[in-house]
Amino acid sequence: MTTVARTTTLKQAPERKRRSREMWWYVILTAVVVLVYGRVIGFGLLLWDDDLVIRTNRLLFPKFTWSCVVEIFHDTHLGMYMPVTLCFFGFEAWISQHLPWSDTEGVVHAWVFHLGNLSLHVVCVSLVYAILKDLVIHRRAAFLGALVFALHPLQAEPVAWVTETKTLMGAVWLLAAVCVYLRHEAEFAVTTPTRRGWGWRKFVDARYVLASMFFVVALLSKPTTVVTPVVAGTLAWWFHGRNWRRQFVLLGPWLLLAGIVAMVTKAAQPDAVVHTVPDLFGRLLVAGDAMAFYLIKLIFPVHLAMDYGRTPVFVLGNTWSYVAWIIPLAMLLLLFRFGRRGPFFVAYLVFLAALVPVMGLVPFEFQNISTVADRYVYLAMFGPALAGAAIVDRNTTRWKTIGAVVLVAMLGAASFHQAGFWRDDITLYTRALDIRPGSHAALVNLAVARLQQGTHLNASVRDQAEQLLHRAVQVAPTPEIQAKDLTRIATAMLTRGNVEGAVKNLLQAQRLKPDDAKVYCSLGDALAVAGQFEAALQQYQKSTTLDPKFVNPYCQSGDMLRKLGRLEEAEAAFRRALQLRPGWSVALRGLAGCLADSGNDRQAEKTFDEAIQSGPNQWQNYYEKGLFLFRVGRFEEAAKSILKASQLNPSSARVHNDLATTLVKLRRLSEAAMHYRKAIQLDPRLDEARTNLSKVESAMRGR
Repeated sequence: MTTVARTTTLKQAPERKRRSREMWWYVILTAVVVLVYGRVIGFGLLLWDDDLVIRTNRLLFPKFTWSCVVEIFHDTHLGMYMPVTLCFFGFEAWISQHLPWSDTEGVVHAWVFHLGNLSLHVVCVSLVYAILKDLVIHRRAAFLGALVFALHPLQAEPVAWVTETKTLMGAVWLLAAVCVYLRHEAEFAVTTPTRRGWGWRKFVDARYVLASMFFVVALLSKPTTVVTPVVAGTLAWWFHGRNWRRQFVLLGPWLLLAGIVAMVTKAAQPDAVVHTVPDLFGRLLVAGDAMAFYLIKLIFPVHLAMDYGRTPVFVLGNTWSYVAWIIPLAMLLLLFRFGRRGPFFVAYLVFLAALVPVMGLVPFEFQNISTVADRYVYLAMFGPALAGAAIVDRNTTRWKTIGAVVLVAMLGAASFHQAGFWRDDITLYTRALDIRPGSHAALVNLAVARLQQGTHLNASVRDQAEQLLHRAVQVAPTPEIQAKDLTRIATAMLTRGNVEGAVKNLLQAQRLKPDDAKVYCSLGDALAVAGQFEAALQQYQKSTTLDPKFVNPYCQSGDMLRKLGRLEEAEAAFRRALQLRPGWSVALRGLAGCLADSGNDRQAEKTFDEAIQSGPNQWQNYYEKGLFLFRVGRFEEAAKSILKASQLNPSSARVHNDLATTLVKLRRLSEAAMHYRKAIQLDPRLDEARTNLSKVESAMRGR
């Protein structure tokens, strides 16, 4: 018995040793990826869609719940049906909301989302290595091919940009489906080497079913993964020698499902959302230009940017575009003529297939900015990875291996450098304008970032922001976008106290787009700042007439009605806002204020608590509740609530001033003096704080 056990152990030892060596390849791949991209974990969220997708997404924040999951699966969001990706965002949001060392409940921790992106990229790189290795490519060659996929500078954008989690998530499941499908085909080739036919029982084969499940999850992660059956079928045809008829039958259900998803996605992004939709000939030119652009960037990955400005209008107005299609077509014909059964032809087919959904043959919304983008190449990069592995795998020499290692090292250095441009808003948009000075998206986002960065003490920053917005108006492609830019200029002017200039720009925006409810709402905001409450109320009401489902003007109307003393109408406006957006903390806060003004203190306090629960990271909720508690004489509770507001928004002079006033009521004079000084430091023009500080200091000296 002992002899048998010892023999079995000796037989298992080489297998364990082989698996241990295999695991080291994955460990090294992970280490290299972390070395090149690891610093993205320290990056922040960007105005460039991250705010929309993460920070202000009501499905994720302030609290991610099971009801949010149901809503995610119920409908399309952000122009696509991608519930798996949104649920992954939700999981990351849940982690961010429940970190034990977090000072603030419900706060957005950007590093959690960046860590998720980095982890997904590691999984993708590992799957690429596994697929290349399964294609009877030497492990060393497969490893170098996986590094090409991992470290090409075009991959920096989806890895460093949180919004592109959808690209990484879709790639994970696409590559998993392809990997399992190829192993299913390999098993078929081994078990039935001499059979000409095959049975339908292969449809219930465990690996085929698992691959199909992965494909479904990929489609639910990002719709562009509809290319999965083409990629899987092409690789199976090349490697396993499986005929096209077998591939068509096996992958037929996948193609049918892909067609359904493509139609649903197109319905969510109709041609109406694209500013310019070319005819068929124009689309072919746009696609050819995009393919030539990607091939050039693949070989020379320099001057990479968030916005290349290659819209259909730009492409069709450029003479180069009418000959650019020759480059990708010539490559295809040459590879077909001299190596149709070779790995390089297959690699090129995979590269082409992965890009088909985003080449402009079918119009999509981002074409308003550019048809081409670095992130669209992420999946397609499997083709160059396969080609690179094949080069090293064939007649490998020491010098060829050294050359491949040097190339990979250069790609890694370039990716490290490129990822750094995604560190923050200012760096990203400044880089984009260095490469393309006329980038409308970069101008607008840089202006907004400057406005968020500036204060009333830094007028030069706000001047620069206004100049950027004026440049954006000049290059805006449509009157609708010009109206949005003018609205942003008006917002910038309001922060400087230039109400007259803000109103002037908003009136111009109304002339450009007279049916835009948001413009009327913004004009109402400007008039409210000027103290013209009746005029502001009229603009808000016009906004709700144009778009009855636009929730913001209902809250603003409530604020105006409350200022005018029309409390019943104000309460009705806030309740209407809550019907449109249940649990919205802004509407709850306004409603609580109405109830307090009406003398309904008990209901007001309850509503303030609801507002805090729905928006725990919003300082206004604590501040307004603190003011309410101060009015009813509950100074101890008021101080706690306003103190919380000051912690969430330490830069508000008014909050520090009111906190100090509350502390005076509690005879905590030294603390009050400290907060009065902080208020004066933040806003030297706050005379109320100076007067109160003088009184407190006199009282302290008289003790």
